[in-house]
Amino acid sequence: MDINYLLFLQEIRLAAGSGVTVVFNTITELGASTLAILVIALTYWCLSRELGIRIGFSVALGGMINQFCKNIFCVSRPWIRDPRITPAEAALPEATGYAFPSGHSQMGMDIYGSIALYSRKKLLRVIFILLALLVGFSRNFLGVHTPQDVLAGFTIGAITVLAAPKLIIWLESRKNNDLRFLALTTVLTVVFLVFTSLKPYPMVYAKGVLLTDPVDMVTDCYAVAALFLGFISAWIVERRYVRFDNDGTVPVRLLRGVIGIAGVVAVNEAGHCLEDLLGDWAGTFIGTFLIVWFVVVIWPLIFKTVEKKLKKN
Repeated sequence: MDINYLLFLQEIRLAAGSGVTVVFNTITELGASTLAILVIALTYWCLSRELGIRIGFSVALGGMINQFCKNIFCVSRPWIRDPRITPAEAALPEATGYAFPSGHSQMGMDIYGSIALYSRKKLLRVIFILLALLVGFSRNFLGVHTPQDVLAGFTIGAITVLAAPKLIIWLESRKNNDLRFLALTTVLTVVFLVFTSLKPYPMVYAKGVLLTDPVDMVTDCYAVAALFLGFISAWIVERRYVRFDNDGTVPVRLLRGVIGIAGVVAVNEAGHCLEDLLGDWAGTFIGTFLIVWFVVVIWPLIFKTVEKKLKKN
């Protein structure tokens, strides 16, 4: 049934032409991990510190759960399961790993579901929930995920969106709950990385080409582990020692965001250099960890210090 559904959408996509495919590929990018970092950063720096933290926790938790499921179940992409499926070419660069659950669907639900839950306006809640659902549907429409993949991604996202605010309240309820949580999650993350690095993976070839490279999938594990541990540790340091606020005039907030994003790009480029020096796994972990720390601690500390000096002058 799932393949028949994808074939039905495929007929619509091919009949509608490239313009519709471009639209849905744009929608699907709203659930990409790169955009998630940018949304967290800009929300955290310029709009609402509380909402930025909520999105960050949701994305970090959801990413870990999603990647663990991917590496456990090792479900192939639809076109590998059935050659009748022809995915949209533009969607293929970000559809190289295992399919179940859908990372874009999980990420979209984490980002836009968090905003919907935080918003007090019913219309905004409806808009952002529809946006999250559209991201998931776009994965089916482009032929890169089955409905099961998308539903599983939605489920993980919904659970983490609802859990994040409660987790934050618990972490802040007692003096050292945050440190205890960091210690526990560090141990669990190490176990997660050791397990996913050493477990056997299916080696599926087509015409001599390995369809899903386990090395890439383990690299993704190091990326989400760095995002997870990086965010929790950075949040603890920020709330204990930096304690910034994102007040300021609109021009100040815009300047803060523009310069900050330039900094994220620079740190990301440095991360690529680390991958060349240290290898994919270590380089990816350190590079991702540094980006998260730049977003949550380093840039807020810089602009807090600079803005305080400017106010004195």
